[in-house]
Amino acid sequence: MYKFGIIFSIFLMLSGNAIAAEQNIYLHAGGFSKHFDDKRANGLDYNSVHNNLGLEYERELDFIDIDGFYWSVTAQYLKNSVDNDSGLFVTGPRYRYQLNEDWAIGYSAQFGVQNGYPKASKGREKNDFVFVAYPLVELSYKRAGVYVTCVPEIYNSGFCLAGFKYKVLPFSY
Repeated sequence: MYKFGIIFSIFLMLSGNAIAAEQNIYLHAGGFSKHFDDKRANGLDYNSVHNNLGLEYERELDFIDIDGFYWSVTAQYLKNSVDNDSGLFVTGPRYRYQLNEDWAIGYSAQFGVQNGYPKASKGREKNDFVFVAYPLVELSYKRAGVYVTCVPEIYNSGFCLAGFKYKVLPFSY
């Protein structure tokens, strides 16, 4: 399933007009979460400070006649809420509305895979990947941004997460 999403993402990014397509590379670093349950099943507290590092590639979909419509692919490493090392690989569409010259707000739906959650189903190891999908809202000022998502209880506790990103390389071709 996730292979289809990755192939579809690559297809969308490479298709369309090559003239003046806006592209961006972001660095993701740091984040905080708040779980709806106070304790994990084993009685321990959730890790609410996520030391993460990741890269995101974003391309404007200029073949769609809507300004501000993008497709992104993100890969991140993080220490997840259950204190495991975790890889997160997501992709999805994004709409960004420019509020003024400096400020923008974006909305997206991300889907992909993540590991580090052994209790996601019986017999699963912590290195096994599980499917993830979630909405994202982000607020950007010039090159810096903050993104927020909330996920309902699925495997364990639901949570809300806020993270930080920085546009390190804007370019067009």
